[in-house]
Amino acid sequence: MLIHIINGTYGHRPILPNGEYSNYVVPVTRADLPIDVDEKEAARLVNGGVAEYVNVEAVATAYVPPEEDTPSGNTPDDAGGAEGAGEPEDEPVFTTDMRVDELRAAMRERGLSVKVGMTKADMVAALNDAEDLPDLTVQDVVEE
Repeated sequence: MLIHIINGTYGHRPILPNGEYSNYVVPVTRADLPIDVDEKEAARLVNGGVAEYVNVEAVATAYVPPEEDTPSGNTPDDAGGAEGAGEPEDEPVFTTDMRVDELRAAMRERGLSVKVGMTKADMVAALNDAEDLPDLTVQDVVEE
């Protein structure tokens, strides 16, 4: 049953393709998309004022897929001249202002090795020079 979190943060354990619950918890807030939970959990969250039921038919008809040919800079998000406007949001820029643990995690996500004695500047240079991650689909998932 689909619900949308409207109040606070909910620790969601997603359901795996085999029907079992995952071993990890994902924080979900009102800014996130609706999540699928069982009926009992949905009722508990809605009655507690944490979530609301999602009308699947209304969501399906209201969804408008993004136009792929939209030139950058013409979207509402780019309006207003905010700092960094015009830069793609999905390409992170790494700086030495970031914490070391954030830089290390970003390096691991990209398959880069973190060597003993690396400075923040070394990690930033490696991250900013790294190739983009490959686009993965659901079919690319390897089950253990």
